[in-house]
Amino acid sequence: MRIAIIGDPARKNQDAPLIEKASAVFEEAIYAPINEIRIKTGGGNKIIYGKRILSNFECILPIPSDNLDIFLAVVSALEDSEVYVPYSMRSLLLFQKRVVGLAKLREAGFPTQELDYFLSDKATEAVLDRINYPVEVLIGSRSAVTEDKMHLRGMVRLRREGETILLKEPITEPIIECVVVGNDVVACVETRHGKKTRSINIGSSLKELAINATKTLGSGYGFVSLYKDMIVSISLASNFSAIEKATNKNISKALLYHMREHARVREKSVMESIVDVLKHRK
Repeated sequence: MRIAIIGDPARKNQDAPLIEKASAVFEEAIYAPINEIRIKTGGGNKIIYGKRILSNFECILPIPSDNLDIFLAVVSALEDSEVYVPYSMRSLLLFQKRVVGLAKLREAGFPTQELDYFLSDKATEAVLDRINYPVEVLIGSRSAVTEDKMHLRGMVRLRREGETILLKEPITEPIIECVVVGNDVVACVETRHGKKTRSINIGSSLKELAINATKTLGSGYGFVSLYKDMIVSISLASNFSAIEKATNKNISKALLYHMREHARVREKSVMESIVDVLKHRK
C-alpha cells in the first residue's frame, strides 16, 4: 500500500515526523511539495508529481497551508476517486475558514468562542470605535493582541490582498490542543504564549467534545483547541514536530495507521504487475 504526503515546503520541518515515519507504515511513501504538483483532467483527474501519478496511490494526505486554493484543487480532483483522503473538500473549507467552521459547530450545539469576521479594511474601520479593547487580531497566519484602535488600524493596513480579518477576545492561557484521530484523542498539549509546552491529561467529556467536533466537520482527524470547556480553534495542520516533542506521543503514526486501515486495497494494473516482476528478477 502506498501513500503520498502533499505539503507546503515552508512547513516541511513541522511535518517532518509524518514524512519520516510514513515508510514504516506503508510499503511506499512519497513527499510531494504542493508547488510541484500537476493536475491533469480528462478521462479521470490525475494528480501528478514528476513522473509519478499520485492518484494511483491508495492514500493521499494533503497537509493544508495558507495556500488554500491549491489544496482545494487537489482535494477536489480526488473527491470521486478511490484514493483515501481523510477529509472532504467541504471539511477542508470548514477547517481552514476557521470562523465558518466554528459557526457550524456553534449551530450544532458546541460551545465555541465568539468571533468577528471582516472581509475588508473598510468594514473593519467602521467598527473601530465600538470594539472592546484589548482585542486579538488574526490576519492570514499572523496574530497579535492590540490595545487600541490606532494599533489595530496599523495592523489592518498591512494585510495582503484577499486576507480576511478576524477579531476575538484575548484568552488567558493556557490553551489545550487535542489531537483527534478517528475515535480517539491521541495526545493533548498545553500551549502557552504560542508555544507547545507539555503533555496534559483531560477528562472524558472534553475528549468527547473534541472527537465529536472533528466528526461534525467531516474529517478523520483534526486539531481542536480548547479553553476550559470551549472550542477556540480548529485545524488540519498543526505543528506535528512540536506536539510530538512536547508530549512524547507518536501522533504521526496514529494518523498514518488510521489512513492505512481506511484505505481501499487497489488492484494493480497489468503494467504495474509487469514492472514488479521485472524488479523482482533484478
